[in-house]
Amino acid sequence: MDELRRRLKEARPSNWQHWPMVRGLWPWFAALGAVLMLAIPWGIRAEERSLDAASREALADAGILIEDITFTGRRATIVADLTPQEQNTAVTVLAEMGGVAKVTWQEGSGLLVAPTTTSSTTTTTETPEPGARLTASVKDGRITLRGIVPAARAIKDIGDAAGDVWGNAVVNQLFVDESVLAHPWLATAEDSIVVLTMLIDPQLTLDGEGATITGGAIDESTLEEAISRLAAALGTDTEIDNKVTVTPLELPRIQILSPGDGTVALEGTVANTDVRKAIVRAVAKTGSELETTNEITIGATTADVYPLRRIPEIVTTLGAADQWTLLFDGESLGGSAVGGRFFVDDRVKVSAPANELLDELGRFLHLDPHLNIEIEVHADPREGDVDATDLAMRRAEAVAARLVRLGIDPHRISATNAAGTGELLRFQLIPADQ
Repeated sequence: MDELRRRLKEARPSNWQHWPMVRGLWPWFAALGAVLMLAIPWGIRAEERSLDAASREALADAGILIEDITFTGRRATIVADLTPQEQNTAVTVLAEMGGVAKVTWQEGSGLLVAPTTTSSTTTTTETPEPGARLTASVKDGRITLRGIVPAARAIKDIGDAAGDVWGNAVVNQLFVDESVLAHPWLATAEDSIVVLTMLIDPQLTLDGEGATITGGAIDESTLEEAISRLAAALGTDTEIDNKVTVTPLELPRIQILSPGDGTVALEGTVANTDVRKAIVRAVAKTGSELETTNEITIGATTADVYPLRRIPEIVTTLGAADQWTLLFDGESLGGSAVGGRFFVDDRVKVSAPANELLDELGRFLHLDPHLNIEIEVHADPREGDVDATDLAMRRAEAVAARLVRLGIDPHRISATNAAGTGELLRFQLIPADQ
């Protein structure tokens, strides 16, 4: 038996004998791991030192006297004897500086206090306690969130609400300070920031004193509607400082035609090159061999409105069709898809590409309660017992049902059918008064 084991061992060398190169390199791997273990803590400490120095300088410039400030990662601990108003100012300074995720306070020794003057009379002034603050600004299709909230849950809820509207174009720089007051607007902040989709380059600030909103509006009626919706979200007790101005800008216009012959024609007018590039890139992704004619121009007096930023997403979903069109005139959005993966065989169930399109359309309907949608579905004549008109109607009803499941009021949806040439889905988002 021992002889058999010896022969087997000689016949099957160990794995290390099969990999002499690996055996030679393992000390280098070990050294690399050691370097990384040292580098990561060093990087964290370097960031802490940088935040420490920057914070001390920023607080000193703001006239805030502190005994000490220390950092654990991006969490700051401040030792100081400050009034609630001074604490609020300090937190605001650190929030605007960026990089600080949370602030906690420790009581100071009482040796370092701000200089005071004596007077023959003593007056008592009520100092407001520091409260939550949110600034949401939109520029170039991206929303940036800054400010202070009392809990991490608020950061997530507000960030998720922004993501539902702006997708991945969200910069969330909110941070937590558990000592700040939770103002009533925190409960409806998600509804408040949605109003920014109606304006041009807007900024909304919410704090203990109320709301301040700036930016531009395409016309007076749009401005009135935006302020009305903001007031409804915040409640009648919240004061709104409206600094939005009506701008003399024109609405953008886009037309994209893909007739299924290997060509795509784009024309229209948009606000800037970023929008045009995004649309062209989205069209290119629908087919690498497409011959594209791009006649989209940049208008110096064209508004950069929110719906225009969603055009690339809609183009991506429509690209699943053999033929498709998309038309946007600044107020209404329409298009069609024929064939491809939108409708399969004799099935009624809404396909995945059609669901993606309906999700985008549902987003528009949620954002603007004054928009309605018209859906029209066609079906090719069938052999056998399948009635094309009936199939088209059942498909139209399935599309409408999908929108209802997304939370759209059925009264805002019109779904019709027809028998025709091509498996067609046509949609039109139009203002309710048209």
